[in-house]
Amino acid sequence: MLQALDGVEAAYYLVHGLDSADFEAQERKAAREFAAAARERGLTRLIYLGGIVHGDDLSPHLRSRREVGEILRASGVPTVELRASIVIGDGSASYELVKTMVRYLPTVVAPDWLDHLAQPIAVDDVVEYLIAALVVPLDGDATYEIGGAERMRYRDLVNEVARRLDRPERRFTLPTPPVPAVPAQLASLLPDDMLVPLHLLESLRYDSDVRDDAALRDFELRPLGLAAALDAVDG
Repeated sequence: MLQALDGVEAAYYLVHGLDSADFEAQERKAAREFAAAARERGLTRLIYLGGIVHGDDLSPHLRSRREVGEILRASGVPTVELRASIVIGDGSASYELVKTMVRYLPTVVAPDWLDHLAQPIAVDDVVEYLIAALVVPLDGDATYEIGGAERMRYRDLVNEVARRLDRPERRFTLPTPPVPAVPAQLASLLPDDMLVPLHLLESLRYDSDVRDDAALRDFELRPLGLAAALDAVDG
């Protein structure tokens, strides 16, 4: 890793690993190694894409995202952390999960995450934020919450995607008691290709709306709303 950073002034950290039961330990180890290498090579800026977190009661996925940001900021290298809400676009695992639910589940059995808040952001806007983070004025470290132009509930997002895919509006079944988070014992028994959606489903139980508007203050970018973000995907 040290050799890969030779002659580099700024580096992006976009590494996420949800495809194993012990992903938290793996992400922690990778972030520490990268942070140490960046410090040793004298980098002047790190840019990390994580996820929006509110409070301390978090899913393992969101808890790990936050911890990776903390590790990078503790490196001594000035760090810009972009915490994104659900990303809309090709390659976004969360967006692919929503589409899969729409396509194959006429009735969505869901816990209270349907009524949690999100602020879906177009993948192109995320890329623009990442590019702009190279030059945003920085005094030490900075953390920004980034989302699209609209705050909404997950049920509204699911139904808008259903409409775009010519599927009927989802019928949501809310069990009592609510569906629990995925137990660690179950995750340890599942094949790797099942773990990513399960970890993401856990995280849908937490709000991911933007509550700090610092990104709108420090960046010139004005993100798209959901309709425009979906238009960009459809186009």
